[in-house]
Order: sequence, then structure tokens, then C-alpha cells
Amino acid sequence: MSLHSNRTKWLVLGTVCFGLFMVNLDGNVVNLAMPTIIRQFNATLSQMEWISNAYMLTFAVFLITLGRLGDQIGRKKMFLAGLVGFTVGSALCGAAQNVGQLIAFRVLQGIGGSAMMPATLSLITANFSKEERGRAMGFWGGASGLAFIMGPILGGWLTQSGLGPALNSFFGVQDYWRFVFFVNVPFGILTFLLTAVTIP
Repeated sequence: MSLHSNRTKWLVLGTVCFGLFMVNLDGNVVNLAMPTIIRQFNATLSQMEWISNAYMLTFAVFLITLGRLGDQIGRKKMFLAGLVGFTVGSALCGAAQNVGQLIAFRVLQGIGGSAMMPATLSLITANFSKEERGRAMGFWGGASGLAFIMGPILGGWLTQSGLGPALNSFFGVQDYWRFVFFVNVPFGILTFLLTAVTIP
């Protein structure tokens, strides 16, 4: 295998792991922001549960269907489509004006994530030989585990401090919990560009 192709496959792995990290992070990053969101929107206990569960339930329901669709139309196309849906959903969540909007946009995030997840595995399988897949899957699993650990830490920090006084003022965001969702936007755009360039 040439040096170029060897480099390419590890760039592919890094890109899909970054996308995977974003998807898994949003499974629990909102948890520590929940009390602040409840106070701002005067949400009920039922609504609070839906803010958390709308993402995970939608993700689980569409996972197999969108994974199969990705096999039909192309893994890269499905990964990019899911990434767009996830990133747009994140931006809309951050801009939500009431709890109903936030729940609806969490559903959009979940659909995007369920399109991305199976594509990450398929892209690893397509780009790595059988001998190397174990190592690649180890990095995949590590990215997933790191996201679950970092979710509450990042969510609590962003809810408490935002991005720091200078950036908070620059973006004009006073409700710091919104950064829990807005932070996905630049990383989503970056991942989209990396995907377009690195993945065959």
C-alpha cells in the first residue's frame, strides 16, 4: 500500500471518529444545562425528560433504517447528509425560543446522528484491511468512550461560563446554555470539509 493511501485511510479514521465524538457527546452534554433550561422556559418535568430523550429515541429508531439507506446511496453521502442535519439541528437548538422548539430540533439532531453513526463503521470497513480493522475500531471505540466522559464536563462548563467573557460578548449570547448546542456548529462545518476532502 502506498504512503498516500496509508495516510488517507488514517485521515478517514480521524474524520469519522470526530463525527462520532460529536454524535455521542450530544447524548449527555445537555444534562447539566437542564436546570437552567427548565428555569428559562418554565418547562415541566415531562418536557424536561423529552429534551433529553427526544435525541436518543430518534437516534435509536432511525439507526438501522438510515444505515441500510447508506448502503444503497453511498456511505459518504449518508455521512455528509447526517452531518448537515446534525449541525443544522444543533444551531436551531441553540436558537430555540421555547421548549417545544427545543424538543423538535433535538429530534432533527437525532436523525442526523443516526445517519452518521452506521456510516462511520462502514467507512472504516471500506478503508481498512482485515488486519488493520481491529486497531481502527479501537480508536473508534475510544472516541465514543471519550465523548460519554466529556459530555457532562463540557456541558457544565459551557452552561456556567460560556466561551469566556470576550467571546460571549462578541457573539451576543447571554444564555450560556445555548453554547452547549452552538459549539457543534463550527466543528460540524469543519468535519464536513474534512469529509469532502479526505474520504474517497
